Amino acid sequence: MNLNSWIAISIYIESSELTDHAEKCVASLNSLPDETIDDICRGLIKSAGEGGLDEEFELPELDDVRDILNFCWFTAVYVSKPEDDSIVSYAVEGEGDWGEVVGFVIKDGKAVYVGTDYLDCMND
Repeated sequence: MNLNSWIAISIYIESSELTDHAEKCVASLNSLPDETIDDICRGLIKSAGEGGLDEEFELPELDDVRDILNFCWFTAVYVSKPEDDSIVSYAVEGEGDWGEVVGFVIKDGKAVYVGTDYLDCMND
């Protein structure tokens, strides 16, 4: 993802023992494969299409799936103790112009969930 356009992202960890894992998560986020970014964007488009609190918001036709990133922003990364230390797993939280808190879960560089229940899916 292009973090250069993000002002700040907070990293939340369950304990200081997870600092090394959190660093791996940040490195993963900064180097997500194009395919994963596109999967996230498709999920965000779906979420925007399902509506939110802003009933007046209407997602315009997008020329590219990544154009959805013009309508949302991300502010937090949640890191919890993984069941398997070899798997880099984390949730990213943000909000869309459609008025819905939205996020995604990454496991080993792949988006395993995009939507509003991202924290529930984090450790599945």
